[in-house]
Amino acid sequence: MKNIKFINAGAGSGKTYRLTEILAQWIEDGNQANEVLLTTFTKKAAAEIRERAQAKLLDNKKFIQANKLQEAFMGTVHSVGYQFIKKYWYLLGISPELTEISENERDFFFSQSIANVPSNNELFQFNDICYQFNFQKFEDDFSKFNSNQWKDDVINIINEALSNNIDLINDDSSLDNSLNKWRKTFNGNEEVIDILTRIEEIENVLKQLKGQDYIVKRVLT
Repeated sequence: MKNIKFINAGAGSGKTYRLTEILAQWIEDGNQANEVLLTTFTKKAAAEIRERAQAKLLDNKKFIQANKLQEAFMGTVHSVGYQFIKKYWYLLGISPELTEISENERDFFFSQSIANVPSNNELFQFNDICYQFNFQKFEDDFSKFNSNQWKDDVINIINEALSNNIDLINDDSSLDNSLNKWRKTFNGNEEVIDILTRIEEIENVLKQLKGQDYIVKRVLT
């Protein structure tokens, strides 16, 4: 493919060194160092490539270009995107003062946004279903019921949607797929309301048989 160079290299084989050599040579060939856009998996790798390339440029007396390399867009995908926002905020129509929220702040805003979704009654029914189907969280070598597990699941769904550019608001395909899988998993001939009626009838019979001292355990099969 045009303008694309493939470098096959395993762990510890010198990828950083090779990329640094290519970058420094590209700048020495007459290209501007501040026009570089380089993304890596970690900030540490980007900083290492920048530092090594600057050192090589300084060794070759390319002082101006070594200084310009500080202005290059180099870092992880997220950090490079942040650099673009800081530089072109006025074109995007947003504030240039952007900061990454902490995990605690994220959890706080998330909890606020879903404060009334679901309602207390819906949440009670949901937790009851989780308890009946033994949807428990394994923690510290003990299995215990976690009533807030659904929040973690929602956050994971949102993160996956953002990573894969899925519009959960306007695109119903993800919702439809989830509902279809749910129907296949819990396929039956009776509606939920009918099942609950049957359970209530069974409990009434057990009460009559055992009197006041009884223990009723709901079992769904």
